[in-house]
Amino acid sequence: MGTYFKNQFAEEHRIFAAKDDSFRKKIKASSVKLTAISRYLLLSLFLMMILYLTLQVSLASRGPITYSSDICDIIEEIPGKLDLENQDIADTAMDIAGDYPGEYSINQITQIYNALARSRGWFYYSDQANKNSFQNANHTLYMGKIKDTIGVGDCDDFAILMASLLQSIGGSTRIIFAYDEQNNTGHAYTEVYLGERDSPQVDSLLHWLKKEYKVEEIQGLNNTTNETWLNLDWGSDIAEAAYPGAAYFGEGCNNIKKYIIWESNTQNPPTIVPIIDDMESIDGWKMINDTDGSSINISSNLGKENGNAIQISYDLKEIGWVGILREINPEMLSMSSGLKFSYFGMERQDDIELRLEYDDGTTFGISRKPIIGDDMWHSVDAFYSDFECLISSGQNKSLELDLNKIKFIEIIISSNDDEEIVGHGDIIVDDLRGVMAIPSASPWARIEEQKSRNQSIDLASKSRMIRGDSGESLWKSFIYALISMSTYTTRAGYQALREDLEIMPCPVACLPHNDTIYAIAFSPDCKRITTVGSDDYIRS
Repeated sequence: MGTYFKNQFAEEHRIFAAKDDSFRKKIKASSVKLTAISRYLLLSLFLMMILYLTLQVSLASRGPITYSSDICDIIEEIPGKLDLENQDIADTAMDIAGDYPGEYSINQITQIYNALARSRGWFYYSDQANKNSFQNANHTLYMGKIKDTIGVGDCDDFAILMASLLQSIGGSTRIIFAYDEQNNTGHAYTEVYLGERDSPQVDSLLHWLKKEYKVEEIQGLNNTTNETWLNLDWGSDIAEAAYPGAAYFGEGCNNIKKYIIWESNTQNPPTIVPIIDDMESIDGWKMINDTDGSSINISSNLGKENGNAIQISYDLKEIGWVGILREINPEMLSMSSGLKFSYFGMERQDDIELRLEYDDGTTFGISRKPIIGDDMWHSVDAFYSDFECLISSGQNKSLELDLNKIKFIEIIISSNDDEEIVGHGDIIVDDLRGVMAIPSASPWARIEEQKSRNQSIDLASKSRMIRGDSGESLWKSFIYALISMSTYTTRAGYQALREDLEIMPCPVACLPHNDTIYAIAFSPDCKRITTVGSDDYIRS
């Protein structure tokens, strides 16, 4: 009996152990599943947090930050961050302000400001908490390329880059750090020098800014000394950026302390590029055309940016021309060194001319071959020194342009004598404005030199392409090579000109006559020639 119960107990223990082992395996398997699910959930939560923080960084208000460094340390560190001699900084500034080359102007300032602050040219990224980090301006540009924008960083990085860009094109700037003692927050921004306080020049600049940004008042002006400085802060946030001269950080608060961290050692006030006609309307423009049947019609169309432009629809006859004309105040022309306008939609190789006309009909002009077929805006620009006398009245014997005598300005479309194209065409013209002189020592001079060099190489290439056996094609090739060398001396232009000269006919003799030649005879071996003229002379 005892043995039976003993065996029975052993059997029941084995069955229970087996069931317990199976239960443990199920528990273990469940635990493994729960662990895997937990890891997945934790990983998902972690990724969601990273995404959230990234969005918070990119969408954060571009405003105050907390500075932990001593102000003296910051003043010592910032100058080395501007990269004032860096070529990438200058190239970026000139690329952004490329529509307004030449002498330093308020137009260049606003182009750079708009690119950084008003067109998502900046990706906001703050420093770590309680840790200040000031980026070099060139590094800020490098980070901007990675994020497919211009710059990346916080307010001090923005201020450093803004000052660096403007300094590279001849501006005078300074960097301000403002500190809110009550809230223990700070902010950095750039100011740009406009000129002497209450001067007519500053008044003109402020009037231009009000008109450009459609505001009634320029609040962000620093007139604490005999100088006027303009606020170039980036605005309240990414979506609603401010404008040059908007209100300062902490405006109206008495507990804001401001420190000039860095200031340019020059005070160069900007000029204003004059707008001759914004072409928002056809009012004031008259249509003109030849007497051979060419016709023209003008209307408003979409312009280069947000406004309107003037569309010229025309029908040219052989060697015909059409154009638009308006009266002009000579004083507006004297504010610049040349003229420029933009055009779009040219699909034919008609010539584009810009003319200036006196009251007596004396006319000066320049002619350009348009860039066609690429659906992009291009421009025609020239300095007054490039204008040639096309028509001279008996009263004006001088062939030099006198701006004080200008009464009319004209944009002419004419058929190309070489191509002999006739028929219908369309072109949109916009933004007729002045062109400022390019100082020889400015970075713009290098850009203009490179443009001239590239143009010279293109002309030399075209000279080789059109060269042929006929006298006409050889002559055209020679002309292009000659223009190439007169534009800029290059090896390609020199080679093209030399090749043309080597195969061009050379004079071997001169047989002068005082009147009409009516007979020419060659010797049988074609080595001698004889001419007979109505002056009764026989030359051989």
